[in-house]
Amino acid sequence: MNWYLYSILATCNYLTVLYVIGTNEIVNLSAFFGGILLNQIMLLRGVRATLAGEQSKSFLLVLKFFILILVFIFAVYKLDKYILFLTLSYIFQLIILVLSIKRDKEKN
Repeated sequence: MNWYLYSILATCNYLTVLYVIGTNEIVNLSAFFGGILLNQIMLLRGVRATLAGEQSKSFLLVLKFFILILVFIFAVYKLDKYILFLTLSYIFQLIILVLSIKRDKEKN
């Protein structure tokens, strides 16, 4: 995975959302993005473990699912006015993840 590209695009995504929503929600927004990033790290590790045949580590995919649910429940309660925008930001974050992985595969 191209961590350099991922971190630059993820930071741009975070700053864009922060600009649109405003800095008065910076703590809640940081918690949301922290959960999303943790979710994506669990996704990467879980898929790698599954592809490597390590079934004992495939619980990471289940953990990833629960983290995602908790993050969006948190967003509904704390950032309810912005839930559509946060959902679009999450989708964009998934696109960033895919682009980072594709670019890494092209190098190999």
